[in-house]
Parts: sequence; C-alpha cells; structure tokens
Amino acid sequence: GVAVLIGEQNTDVEEIRLGPVTLTFGRANFCNVHVSGWFVPDVQAKITLSDGQYVLTSVGARGKTRVNGEPVDEVVLRNADLVQIGRSVFRYVAGGAA
Repeated sequence: GVAVLIGEQNTDVEEIRLGPVTLTFGRANFCNVHVSGWFVPDVQAKITLSDGQYVLTSVGARGKTRVNGEPVDEVVLRNADLVQIGRSVFRYVAGGAA
C-alpha cells in the first residue's frame, strides 16, 4: 500500500497519498497543504522521501510542528504518528497498513 496522511482536525484534507514529491505545509498558495493557526508562516513544514522513509522537517516557526505532541525539527515518521502543523492535525499511515 501507499503511505498516506489522514486529516484529523482543523483541515479540509481527508487523505493525502505520499509519494516521491516533497509535500509542503503552510499558509502560502503554493503549499500542497494549507494549514491554519496563529503565526503559521508561508511554509512551516515539509515531508520528503529519504531512503524509503518519510521525513518530516520543520522549516518555519519553532514549536509549530509537532509529532505526538512533541515539538520536532526533523523526524522519521512512524505508523500512526499524529502530525500537528499549526492547528491542523494529520495521522500518518505507513505504506502497507490496512
């Protein structure tokens, strides 16, 4: 199966299929995923594919990108991780998960 992000809170996204293309999160029109929240910059975070794993990198305001409630700078995503960017929350589902 394909890894996906599922929109959980404060997002109009239902499901995003992850692939080799970098996924960007922020307020700018050019971002793949628009997120809400005070002081969320134009680009807050990105997800890239690296050596077969998806890596979430915070590129914006410190503390505005969290995984399972903890602020992160860069982290390899694991199945069922809750990714919060600004006020928007997504659940990561690894490829192969039913």
